[in-house]
Amino acid sequence: MGLNQTVSRGIVSATDRYVSSAEPRESPPLIQTDAAVNPGNSGGPLVNRCGEVIGLITGLLSEAKGIAFAVPVSVITTFLPSLLKEGRVIRPWLGFYGQFVPSALIELLRIPLVEGLMVEAVVAGGPAERAGL
Repeated sequence: MGLNQTVSRGIVSATDRYVSSAEPRESPPLIQTDAAVNPGNSGGPLVNRCGEVIGLITGLLSEAKGIAFAVPVSVITTFLPSLLKEGRVIRPWLGFYGQFVPSALIELLRIPLVEGLMVEAVVAGGPAERAGL
């Protein structure tokens, strides 16, 4: 649109948000904002009220008007060395989904579980399945 050097403002409405169309392994936890994002300005910084960069705008959900997402700067700085060295982001992936089972949950549910990680789903063809999980 040729509108250079513009600023929009909005509210961060959620953090650690996963875009539903992508598996968690394919998308980092995102920052959700209602700041105006239009074609051409994705990749721009998301800044807080002190002017500190907290994320980079990554895109929109076409079915949701006025909702944009940003990759947190902590994720970017974590992957930056790999990106610079390899030219791409390399993230380990085990190929299963699960959750930690704390002792408080075991006591609450009173079911025969042990404290640890409960595997909920194994991704077909993934590393966990190939390892026999």
